[in-house]
Amino acid sequence: MKGLSSLLSHLSRLPGEGKNALSRAAMEAAEETAFLARTAAPVKTGALRRSIDIRPAEEGWEAYTDCPYADAVEKGNGRMKAQPFLAPSVFPGDYFARAARAIREKIK
Repeated sequence: MKGLSSLLSHLSRLPGEGKNALSRAAMEAAEETAFLARTAAPVKTGALRRSIDIRPAEEGWEAYTDCPYADAVEKGNGRMKAQPFLAPSVFPGDYFARAARAIREKIK
C-alpha cells in the first residue's frame, strides 16, 4: 500500500497504548480481508477456503494462504481461468479508516 511505510514510521512514535491500538486496527483489517477472501474463494474440496488465515507481518498484519494451488486459482494458468478471491478482498482504505479511528480514540 502506497504510503503505509511512511505512515507507520510516523505512528511508531506514539506511546505504547497508541501502538497497541494501531496493531489491533491492522489485525481487524486483516481479519476482515481473510473473511471476505474465504467467502469469495471457489470451493471444490474446501481446502483453499480453510487455508486462508492472518499472521503478523513486517508492517502490521496480513491475510494469507499457504494452499499450494492458491496462486493458480487467483491468477489462472494454462489449464484454468483465473478466479480471483484474495486480491478483490483487500481494501487498503479499511486499514487507514480503522487506524484513524484508533488514533482519534487515543488522543481524546
